[in-house]
Amino acid sequence: MATPSEGHFVLIFAALIGYPVGLGAGIPTYLLFQHRKWTGLLPYLLASGAFSGMLVGVLIFPLHLTKPGVFLIDLISPTPLAQMAALAAAVTTSIIVFWLIDRPDRAFPHPFTGEVSERSGDGGG
Repeated sequence: MATPSEGHFVLIFAALIGYPVGLGAGIPTYLLFQHRKWTGLLPYLLASGAFSGMLVGVLIFPLHLTKPGVFLIDLISPTPLAQMAALAAAVTTSIIVFWLIDRPDRAFPHPFTGEVSERSGDGGG
């Protein structure tokens, strides 16, 4: 039996981390934004920055700082910076794609009743 490549491991790891984070943090954030009528793209981008920072602090820093002889200044090297950038890009991309699919800033008619939903926020943060 062949061992999975590093790419497969990254995808599996991303799914194992991404789905619980999406369910545990993304859904409550979405409901909060709907309740407060923060339906524009800006609040979602700010949330992506907050989630990226949280994940970098929880996943990347401990991964590198638990190695013997590694200090905070060592995080400014190509590998940790690439990991941080990839994580931030993945979080931001997934949040923007969710926003583009859902478009909470627009009101749409119900497909069966024709009633317009109450999704007509101010479009800003």
